[in-house]
Amino acid sequence: KIPSTKRSNIKRRKKACQELLCRVQASQQQHRVWTRQGDWNSAISAGSVATVRNGKPLTDGEYAKTFMLDVTYELFDDFSDKDKIIKQIKDMPLLEKTVHNRTIMMAIQVEETQVKDINAAPFFSLALDESTDVSQVSQFSVIARYVAGDTLREQSLAVLPMKGTTRGEDLFKGFVAFHCILHHEALCAQMCGEQLGEVMSLVIQVVNFIVAQALNDRQFKTLLDEVGNSYPGLLLHSNCMSEIQTFLEMKNIEHPELANTEWLLKVFYLVDMSEHLNQLNVTMQDVGNTVLSLQQAVSAFENKLELFIVDIKTGRLLHFEKLREFKDSCAASDLQQLAGFTFDLLQSFKAHFGEFHEHTRLFKFITHSHKCTVDKANLSYLPGVSIRDFEVEVADLMASDMWVNKFKTLNEDLERLARQQAELVSEHKWTEMNKPQHADQLTVKTWNALPVTYRTLLRVSIAVLTMFGSTYACEQSFSHLKKIKTMVTRHPRFPGTVPVLDDLSPAKAVPGNVPDFVQALQIYITDC
Repeated sequence: KIPSTKRSNIKRRKKACQELLCRVQASQQQHRVWTRQGDWNSAISAGSVATVRNGKPLTDGEYAKTFMLDVTYELFDDFSDKDKIIKQIKDMPLLEKTVHNRTIMMAIQVEETQVKDINAAPFFSLALDESTDVSQVSQFSVIARYVAGDTLREQSLAVLPMKGTTRGEDLFKGFVAFHCILHHEALCAQMCGEQLGEVMSLVIQVVNFIVAQALNDRQFKTLLDEVGNSYPGLLLHSNCMSEIQTFLEMKNIEHPELANTEWLLKVFYLVDMSEHLNQLNVTMQDVGNTVLSLQQAVSAFENKLELFIVDIKTGRLLHFEKLREFKDSCAASDLQQLAGFTFDLLQSFKAHFGEFHEHTRLFKFITHSHKCTVDKANLSYLPGVSIRDFEVEVADLMASDMWVNKFKTLNEDLERLARQQAELVSEHKWTEMNKPQHADQLTVKTWNALPVTYRTLLRVSIAVLTMFGSTYACEQSFSHLKKIKTMVTRHPRFPGTVPVLDDLSPAKAVPGNVPDFVQALQIYITDC
């Protein structure tokens, strides 16, 4: 006879086994339903990619599902299989945990691909930058540029939080031998002398007085409306000098500099020179440029500075529109000091970019290898390059009409691309700029078409092509980070969002080929 307590334990165990068996059968049934009804893996992955790519909180996956259902009710109202479509969407899991786990899986796959491609690449370059996010944590961005097949890739490797000092000399002793050439231009622009620095400080002080206080901002907008000014407020490029003076007088704030002709000359000089510097910045931010394009942009600006010096000394001011308008409206003024400021700026550019210009022949080699000669000093910067093999292969290349014509065709394609981009810029078709094939991709394909007998030349060209030819990657890195790490996503209410966003960047979170990723992934079933 079995004791009652033992019989009770047996019943509880049978009940637990039955419950477990029911849960397993239900899970298997749901798996069969999902498999029959469509490729859920692809749908979940696509939804997760869309959420992360747009920098949205991971909780927005469920919102997207609700949005799709609301649209489906109206969009497919006349369809015979409307109910089937709605059921498909309802059964698709897009909860926070699902999106979180799928995003992590995709990030791991992207990271593995990056490591594999970088290990296979003969050279790669790193762009390192630092900024502070909304939570006052210094974030360190690491961006790599490398060649994978016929493609040049610029991808984010990591965004890491930093503690302590953030100076490069403290973090990378022996790693960074030279200051990043992409930031030299900003240093040159900042070295405008003590006098121009004082002018800029007062301008910033006056602007902040107006726009930093809501009452002052409203009153200033009212003044602009009363005098019939075409600007609705103190925007970035507003021509409101006289209105600003009137407003300060209304507020009983005195700045005698605003009535000083020499001081105002410096202001209008800074306005025009800032416009020229901004044009250089835009050129340096073009996507798909090579380091040769960057070097040529800097050299062209140095030539313009020499032209500007003559333009100011002669008093023509053809390249300083605002300065010319002010000079024509006031009494006699001395422009020689402004010419001196321009000369100092030119010397600053030459000092900061002197070493950059020393490698001009090396940079030109990637597109004019049949004409350009590279000396031993330039090649010494590239590890693993045999000077003996390089010289022999150059001699062979110059004697081969077939391969010389290959580079002539490349230059024709680059010229056609430059004309096409210039037309798009003139027509302000900025969204069309990324559609044509970029210059760096055309150059890589040309070099990869050469036979293995030119392996040393290919190695040199790849080394030069992997150098960053644009500031675009650095500029967009923290723009994406600022968009992703909002105060909402940092809130404790979204605990699953923060670790993912700390580990992922927009480029890293999105796999290049979702179907390939899905094919290697088993169905992920969540119980939440």
